[in-house]
Amino acid sequence: MGDEKTDGNFDQFAARFKNAAITGDTFAFTYTSPSLGKLSFGWNEDLKVNGEEISFRNYKRYDNPYCDTEFGEKSYRIHCGGEEVKLEF
Repeated sequence: MGDEKTDGNFDQFAARFKNAAITGDTFAFTYTSPSLGKLSFGWNEDLKVNGEEISFRNYKRYDNPYCDTEFGEKSYRIHCGGEEVKLEF
């Protein structure tokens, strides 16, 4: 994702990715982002940006007007316009 102020027009933005390579397989990959640097992630590996681990657990899984659920919860209450549904996983 980007914006014109930061990345130029769409053609300029897309050109930055032309030679960007993704290495790995369906279980783990490494990608060098033109703006963020080296990203790595995998099925059994943490997300890292330039070697720094990015946590997936220090924030709510859903935090919006329709659903407010902590990470790891098995029950989701989704509501809108007076209607509600509860999902149990």
